[in-house]
Amino acid sequence: MDDLLHYPNPYSLANLDYYAAKQSLDGPAMTYSSFAVVANEVSPSGCSSFTYDVYSSSPYVRAPWYQYSEQLIDNVDENGGTHPAFPFLTGMGGTNRVGIFGYLGLGLYYDRLDIDPTLPPQIPYLNYRTFYWMGHGINATSNSTHTTLARLPRENYTLPSANATYFDKPIPVTIGTRSNRDNTTYDLGDEPLVVRNRPMGEILTVGGNILQCKALLPPPQGNKPGQFPIAAIDGAASTKWQPELANITSYLTVDLGDSSFYPINKVVMDWGNQPPSHFEIYFSNTTLPPFESQPDTELNEDVRKVTAGEVKISAPWDPVTAYEIKTYIGNQTNVTLERSVWSGRYAHMGIRGNLFAENATDGGTVAEWSLVREGF
Repeated sequence: MDDLLHYPNPYSLANLDYYAAKQSLDGPAMTYSSFAVVANEVSPSGCSSFTYDVYSSSPYVRAPWYQYSEQLIDNVDENGGTHPAFPFLTGMGGTNRVGIFGYLGLGLYYDRLDIDPTLPPQIPYLNYRTFYWMGHGINATSNSTHTTLARLPRENYTLPSANATYFDKPIPVTIGTRSNRDNTTYDLGDEPLVVRNRPMGEILTVGGNILQCKALLPPPQGNKPGQFPIAAIDGAASTKWQPELANITSYLTVDLGDSSFYPINKVVMDWGNQPPSHFEIYFSNTTLPPFESQPDTELNEDVRKVTAGEVKISAPWDPVTAYEIKTYIGNQTNVTLERSVWSGRYAHMGIRGNLFAENATDGGTVAEWSLVREGF
């Protein structure tokens, strides 16, 4: 079970689609663990697998024994009259499979085992739980760049039903055959086998974006259940950040580190299905939000306002084409700056309002936010 123990702080969480959260309280933990496995296999870039993964577990875990509840909200008066169910075994089972079948990409075949590993940037190291092929115990560990497979001692990790052929014969291993990554068969014998991970988290969905999969600071305000900030910078428009309230300016802050600075000349925002009414973008080196108490003309000299404006719906709902099968196009705002602005230690996005409904109390959504450096 080691692959469940290495997740970082609760502000790097996953995301649940707004309508799924509204319509179903007992299915997402199982469903989104499957999304995590699939995203890790088929997504060409980004870290949405981590977003889906942690959502499938974190909203359901309850102190003090880390039991799973089958409800997002256990308060019967607030969740529609449904009593919580403990323990939520199918949800736990879903989370339990993400590490080994998702990040390790394990496939068990009669003539070989196949792996296609890639760790999201938020997980620097993972020691997977023991698994078996033909009754022979195997350990796998991954860091950010490589994965190591090792056969476990026969006397302690061999099942009674083990295939005796492989007592003295290496186990055949292939790498990513489902994605045609490598058709070579490798031998896992007495010596560990080391393979390179797919660098999916390093591949940018938007070229030149300096925000993708970076670290987030704890936001100064709450968010809707499951609509966590990490979703806005994971490289996937299918996940969304949604603040809890529309009538205040809610901030998302990305920590870019103190060693890499870039001239930024474009801001790209995909709002998803509930755009906010107002947005603002800042850079700073020490100052953190909220900034609303400071008029634009009196901003601390450490804070640079990059751009701001009112949001217009770029892809309004069309009843004629709403149900056509077509490439996703979200409500987007793309700003090309008149002159480049150098990034700082922190990048901040503030949003306010919700264009989804005139009197909406829920904040607007942000499916993806990108800051593009010069040259792209």
